[in-house]
Amino acid sequence: MRTAARCALAGVLALAAVPAAHAKIENLLPNGGFEKGLEGWKVENESGTFKAEIDGKVRAEGKSSARLTSTVSGGFANDRLTFDLRRLPPGKRVVVSARVQGKDLRNAFLKLFVFDAKDRVLVEDVDVAKYTGSFDWRDADRKFDLPKEAVRAEVRFCLFLGGEAWLDDVRVMGDAAAAREFVPSGGFPGEEPGGDGGAKSAAGEEDGIRTEDLRAGRDERKRYLLHGPRRGAKEPRDGWRIAVVMPGGSGTAEFAPFVRNILRNGLSDDYLVAQPVAFKWTGKQEIVWPTKGSPVEGMQFTTEEFVDAVVEELAAGRKVDRTCVFTLSWSSSGPAAYAIALREKSPVTGSYVAMSVFVPDRLPPLENGKGRAFILDHSPDDRVCRFSFAEKARDELRKAGARIELSTYEGGHGWHGDVFGRIRRGFEFLERSRPKK
Repeated sequence: MRTAARCALAGVLALAAVPAAHAKIENLLPNGGFEKGLEGWKVENESGTFKAEIDGKVRAEGKSSARLTSTVSGGFANDRLTFDLRRLPPGKRVVVSARVQGKDLRNAFLKLFVFDAKDRVLVEDVDVAKYTGSFDWRDADRKFDLPKEAVRAEVRFCLFLGGEAWLDDVRVMGDAAAAREFVPSGGFPGEEPGGDGGAKSAAGEEDGIRTEDLRAGRDERKRYLLHGPRRGAKEPRDGWRIAVVMPGGSGTAEFAPFVRNILRNGLSDDYLVAQPVAFKWTGKQEIVWPTKGSPVEGMQFTTEEFVDAVVEELAAGRKVDRTCVFTLSWSSSGPAAYAIALREKSPVTGSYVAMSVFVPDRLPPLENGKGRAFILDHSPDDRVCRFSFAEKARDELRKAGARIELSTYEGGHGWHGDVFGRIRRGFEFLERSRPKK
């Protein structure tokens, strides 16, 4: 899978690093990166040829992966590596994910089995991903709604017909369930149909921040959440400053709690935050935020056009400071943020791009960035979206005449450290660098 696609899944998992005070997100499966060997994992060798060992040379993350081999021939064998989960959030949602590399795989699966107190299987469709053939690291993830009767679960990687696989970064994340703990009373915005086809019913206020579920141009595919203003905030003299936050990972509405925290902890009272929700054109779509330079099958508008429509709708309904229209993106949404900012004419005056890739061949001419501001936020330890992407973006955009600042942090791919402090300082740089009126 391409680096940019790997960044898509990583953006979903990146929220796991946000301090618990800001997001109740947790990996329920310890030792999914095999840093403690095979501790917690059970090797089930039905064929007599199945082996599981730690590989310190081939790995997707950290220091090691699990190398699984089976030479079964002439029939089917349920060879598998299993982790028994005894701590679950019954009645809530989890996301199961992993990174896998394969060689000559014939019929391998990543699965989640969920059991009740009598050890009966509660979830019928247990497959997370199927693997065949030889391939470099691939990411897989799938959401599961756990029945209220769930008491335990098993994550299994199965080699039914032999082959060789490397397994790494296995996670069972409670992020979707955790996100709902932040939802205002009345539900998550947009879950129930309503409104007149343009704006859905408002979600109300939580901690003084109002959230509305809207559709740009009354187009159901152009859904965005509008966070703010804060309770008591008055319209600024020059108009509202706009932060368009395009979440990384899957780009779904479930990032709303984190986006609201960006407004609460990282931005001033002068801001409104628009959160576009990525639209999936086909079931096989890998690029979360497709652009003119990186299109996907069946798309009828680009992310550039989507963001343009959101900004114009906001400006039509209220006073907006056109010198302070910024994007914030990370991981999978970073390429789209570059594409938006580097057009000859763009409503965006500054871009905050975190932990993402930079591929100039798929972007408008870099010369269009002359005088425009970019704050790049990247960890030198990032093994998913390499730090060299940020260095390349800094050097090439600066050469083209853009205003660039590179911020670094420790911890690898994800929102680590003083997240909201860095966002606040980054937006202050964009504000200082904005065009003169």
